[in-house]
Order: sequence, then structure tokens, then C-alpha cells
Amino acid sequence: MVCYTIMSGVDCQAPSLRLIHYLKGRGSVKKRTPLYLAILGAFVLIFVEIARYSYVNRGLMRQENVSHLQASYAQVARTFALFAERNWKLLDEWDSDLPNQFYNLTSEEAWSVIRDKAARWQYSELYMFNQNGEYSSVSGRHGISPHKESVFMAIYDENRPVLTSYPSTDGARKVVFAKPIRTPVLMEGSTYTGLAVTFRNDVLEKTISVSLYDGASDCYMVKRDGTVVLSLESQTEFDGLHGNILDFVDDALAVSRSEKAEMRADIAEGKSGGLVGLLDGEEYYIVYQPSGMEDWSIVGVVRASAVEAGMRKMQADTISLATLIASLAMLGVSWLILANMKAEAKSLKMEQQMLSRQKEVSDRLFTGMGRIADRYAVCDLARDRYEYHENVLSKPLYPETGRYCDFVELMSRRYLVLGKAEGMKMDQILDPDYLRRVLRKETDILKFEYCIREKNVYALLNIIPIMFDGDGLLTQVMMIGQDVGQKVELENLANTDGLTGLYNERYFSRVLANLEKKKLPFALYYLDLDFFKPINDTYGHDMGDKLLKAVAQRLQTCIRSRDCAFRIGGDEFAVVYRADLTDAQRREKQALIVETLTQPYEIDGKRLQIGASCGYAHYPEDSAAAADIRILADQRMYAEKERNHQKSGGGSINVGIRGR
Repeated sequence: MVCYTIMSGVDCQAPSLRLIHYLKGRGSVKKRTPLYLAILGAFVLIFVEIARYSYVNRGLMRQENVSHLQASYAQVARTFALFAERNWKLLDEWDSDLPNQFYNLTSEEAWSVIRDKAARWQYSELYMFNQNGEYSSVSGRHGISPHKESVFMAIYDENRPVLTSYPSTDGARKVVFAKPIRTPVLMEGSTYTGLAVTFRNDVLEKTISVSLYDGASDCYMVKRDGTVVLSLESQTEFDGLHGNILDFVDDALAVSRSEKAEMRADIAEGKSGGLVGLLDGEEYYIVYQPSGMEDWSIVGVVRASAVEAGMRKMQADTISLATLIASLAMLGVSWLILANMKAEAKSLKMEQQMLSRQKEVSDRLFTGMGRIADRYAVCDLARDRYEYHENVLSKPLYPETGRYCDFVELMSRRYLVLGKAEGMKMDQILDPDYLRRVLRKETDILKFEYCIREKNVYALLNIIPIMFDGDGLLTQVMMIGQDVGQKVELENLANTDGLTGLYNERYFSRVLANLEKKKLPFALYYLDLDFFKPINDTYGHDMGDKLLKAVAQRLQTCIRSRDCAFRIGGDEFAVVYRADLTDAQRREKQALIVETLTQPYEIDGKRLQIGASCGYAHYPEDSAAAADIRILADQRMYAEKERNHQKSGGGSINVGIRGR
């Protein structure tokens, strides 16, 4: 996020505040005239100091602006690095799968398979090639091309994957990711030993780039000698630039020779820097720094007028404010207090405007990511903070910033985990300790599917490590969410009860089977509501449904985050405590559940009272089979229900409990 510091506003306000404090100490009518002269002299001095500051400190302002611009373009470089990382991973996956896809297939059949599987890759072309310069592409072209041959041969010369660019036959520049493959592929008489994917420059611009300062900027990736690898902007500023940015600066930009030489030396050595120069009478900021990719540097070009617009507006507002205060001060001491209040209000408004502009710049920096993901969050595990970005919905699902633990709690309430991680809760997967166990390297990715509890809506979450501390401990991750649409097949329905929001009987069976498979101890409680039917019959099914919802809410208060509550059907419920409980602890849980559920309910102005029968069994103490545990808990529940009815004489409500 870019942050601007306007020093002229601070210097102007401080003398004003000192003057106000001085005037508060002056109450003599006899000294009013000298006081007015002092006010006038003070503000004349302030105006002179503002002008002097604007002139003398212009160099300091430009150094500050260069630092801000470098921070902005560093974010662009990180976005491109994520894009490159994705392409290398996809190429590695293709490399591993190539022998299977091309076995006993013609080139057209093989490329047809690849086209179907790479529909969302958005590449310009996918190639197979060899050391002889021969190539075959997914679009059906093949042969030998001098444009491609020089690029493809680089992987054999350097014996490693290569990321570079080249001008195509139509004049458009293309970026290429090329790598040798593990197993040569024989296809229609030619043996291919390399794999490459290319992207048109304009496609990369839409996918990765951000438009800083409302389009008054350019962004380039260049080699150490200044050769432009790719442009990430529309090149509206430097229309004459085609091949080498350093040559262009030498020839077209009005700036001192020493600054040009310093820029050339810095880029060659992978250093950061910046300068301000003239092109056709217009001033431009040019900033550069290593991109973190290959030996490239990222170079940004921005109109000085766009960068300094906020500073100039602040200076103009400060002068207007000082003039207003000076005029009011000349009317009397009593008016100074009112003038100060107005000044503070205006200063607060300007600060809010400045913060709003900063947020707009930050939002543009993340626009490139928004074209790839539906929503994403950058999470700082060490500091318990997150920053959330929504790119699809008009109303964000979560607050934009806050504590990471609160973010996890909101997700855990809303979603169920599916796929290989099914059986785990969202808060267990997103726990920082768990993430550190599964994400040990920068190349690791944690991927799982999840769904909304109350709706048949599914999504995919990818969690990528983005920062480790000096000891190799994971400190920051990026969570990238992608909607996968609605599913209507029976097998993929949500695992929750539609009325109460608790887990349903289908998921109940799956949880028990999973616990038995992993040999994890648990206590199972079966529950049946007593005297629920008379309430349902007397007040109707709508009142009965509301009562069941209230029971479910209370049941949720009896469990921890790692435990599960279920509605089995009708007025029957179940609870699974994932712990090795002692017999005394099991009885305490039984007492807690019954006491919680049998407290009176206030619904629609009516006071309702029900009872509850509860039986439990423990795995593996009572049985080594989850099916037997389920039967045993059900039997004990019905035995408890019979005892309750005997004690109540079959008519009154008994909320007492008994042990096994």
C-alpha cells in the first residue's frame, strides 16, 4: 500500500497552533492593536516559509515520490512472479503427463487432448521442439522458425528452463516459458525434447498489469543491458520505445549524462534507483529496481504531474487555510477560536481525502490479482492480521481487514470442508500450526473444496505460502478462493440439516466411519426430546420447527469447535465429543446436555417446556466398532426415556437424568 507524507501541511499547522495558544493568554484590550500586527506579521512569515519550503524542498519531495513509486512497482513485480510460478508449475505437470498423452496418438489427437485440458490457461501458443529447431504447436503448425529457434535453443545452451521474450512474425512481442522435458516424445517422425508456452504481450497486460495514476504510467521488464522483455502497460508515454529502454533514455530524454550513466550501471548491477527527466516538454519520473525474476529489472515511467498532483493540491489548500485564519484573526481574539475549529475540521477532511486516494491506488495494485481469482486474502499468521479482497460480489463476505483468528471463525461458521479433507473443520485446517505443518516450502500448495452450510454452493480454496521468517517458519499465506458453481447431484448435496443448520444423518455416518478408521477415541450421545409431540400438535408444525431450531442452537453451546452436533431426524439428535473422556466426564456431559435443553423456551410469546432423554457410549471402551457404539447409545437413550416416563407417571414432564 502506498503512503504519502505531506510535510508542508505539518509545518504550516504547527506555527498556527502556537499562535492560538499565545492569543489565549492575551486578554488586555489595550494591547489589541499590537496583537493584530503580530497576527498579520506571523501569517506573512508563514506564507514566506511555505513558498521557501515549496522551492527548497522540491528535491526532498521527489526522493520521497521515487520511494513511493518503487513500492508500487514492487507489487506489480510480485504479481508477475505469481503468474510465472503458476506457469512453471503447469509446465511441470504437462512434462510429467506427456508420455501418457502422446502414446500411440497422432499429433492432432494428442494436441486435441491438450487443448481440452488447458482451456483456462489463456496462452497464445503451446509448443514441442528439439535441438534441430523443429517445432510442433497445439494450433497445428510445425516446421522451423528463426524467431522461435533462438529462444528454444537457449534451454540447451544453458541447460535449464528459460523465461524470455521474442518478436513474432506479425511484429507483436511474446513472452515464452521454455523447459527441457524429462522423457523425449516421438511424434510423427520427430523426436521432441523441449516444451514451451507463449503469451502475447497484450494478454499479459490484461492479466497481470495494473494502471497506476489513471493510465499516466508505463511499466517494463528489462534485461541488464536495457533490452525490453515485455511491457505491462499500454506504452502511451514512450511511444517511440521499441527495443531498449536505456538507449531510448540516452537518445530522447533530457537528463544529465551522469544520471543516465548511473541508471545504466544500476540496472546492469541489479540495483534500485530513479530520476526525473524531460520528454517533449513533459517531466517524467523513471524508477527501476530488481524484479526478483531472472536477471531482470522492473522499470516504471510516470508523468510528474500525476505523481505530484496531490502534493500541489495540499500546498494550495494549506495556503488557503492560512489566509482564512489570518483574516479571522484580524477581527479579534474571539474569532480565533472559531477559526481554529474550522481549520481542524478542514484538516480532518483533507486527511480523509488523502486516505481515500491511497486506498484507490492500493485497489489498482491488486486489480491484476482480481482477474485471476474470485476473492483472496493475504494473512499474516505471526501478527494475527489479514487483508481481504472481493472481486466478484458487490458486497464483501468479510470485513476487508481485521484479526486472522476472527476471519477463521467467520469462515468456520459459514463453510463445510469437502474432498480429501472431509471430516476436518475449517478452523482446524486454517489453524496456523496446521498450516505450518503442511506448507513447509515455497512451492507447497494446500488445496481443498468447501461448501456453504445452508446453500448448495461450492468453492475451491488454494492456500499458498508467501513468506517465511529467518528460521524457516511460515509467517504469511495467500488464500485464493474460486467459485466452482452450484451442484444439484444427490451425492454432492450439503451435509447439513436444512431446518436447524446442524449436520445431518448422512454426514453423521461419515464422521463415525472416519473416526473408527483413524482409531480416534470419542463419546457418542443420542438424544430424544420428551413431550415434543404435544407441542407440535397443539401449536402446529411452524411452532414445532421454531422449537427444533431453538433446541439446535442450545445444543451448539454444549460442544467445542472440534466436536459435532447432528439432527438425526424428527426430534432425535446426536453429539460426538472427539476426546478420550473419563466416566465422570461423560456423566457431566450428559447432565450438561439435558439441563441445557430442558430449560423453558420463550417462542412467539409462549413459554414452552420439554424434556430430554439422553444415552451415551464410548469408543473404543464400549466397543471397537462404530456401528455397535451407535446401537448401544441408542439403546441406552431409550432405556433412559422409559425411566423418565415411569418417574413422571406418563403425564408430567421430568427433566431429571440418571447415569448408565
